[in-house]
Amino acid sequence: MKSDLRSMFPGYIEPTESSYLALFKNAMICLDANVLLDLYRRNEASREEVIECLKLCGDRVFVPHHAALEYMRNRRGVIKEQIKQTQDLKASFEKLVSTVDTTVQRSHLKKGVGAAPESELQKALRSVSELASTELDKLPSATGRVDADDIFVTINELLNGKVGPCFGAEELLNASKEAMRRLEKKIPPGYEDGAKDTSTFFFNGQEFIRSHGDYFVWLQCLKEAKIRKHDHLIVVTNDVKADWKGDNASNSPLPHPELACEFIN
Repeated sequence: MKSDLRSMFPGYIEPTESSYLALFKNAMICLDANVLLDLYRRNEASREEVIECLKLCGDRVFVPHHAALEYMRNRRGVIKEQIKQTQDLKASFEKLVSTVDTTVQRSHLKKGVGAAPESELQKALRSVSELASTELDKLPSATGRVDADDIFVTINELLNGKVGPCFGAEELLNASKEAMRRLEKKIPPGYEDGAKDTSTFFFNGQEFIRSHGDYFVWLQCLKEAKIRKHDHLIVVTNDVKADWKGDNASNSPLPHPELACEFIN
């Protein structure tokens, strides 16, 4: 049995280059809901790059059922958010052009020389506004329709056969009890979401407590890794709170040390 510091405290050690190579080559890759939702916030080139990377990972990609559930529950809200942002941005450009036009005309009329011809500044601003409007119209959110979701079609095809099973009734009960214990003891992940948030939602007749979501995703990752007999795990998430990353610097790929120990054990 090894007794060196690297093997005794793996959660505190930056992986070696060879370890990274093994990780990226062999690890099971678990996607959190926020990774899927962020595809709606990316431009087309960035979104396609992420999707192509996931395609290259093939069957190593796995989405915990609870992560998929959170994606489905929040997808329409994110689309509406993007639609509003697109509309607000177009309106901002139009307002800028209108404000400049009004200001120039008022200034010119005060001089008593009638309406002002369009200045080079106005022409430039109008050109930029029209270009911005053209580019914004290319975004998926430009349709203004929540049901026009080509991104979902792509995600659905990509994740076919890669989403894990839902908790059974007894399994959910036990997982909820453990999630509550971990929240109270500040055992990662999820305690940063707050033990006091006891709001719930229902899916398929089962009641879920929202603050338990991170632990449910983590538990389903662990279960799937055990079934597949994977020695390496990558959890892809944009959650950088302390209950996932511990005291690690924000640019470090290391997870919370307790998560590393739990996976290894």
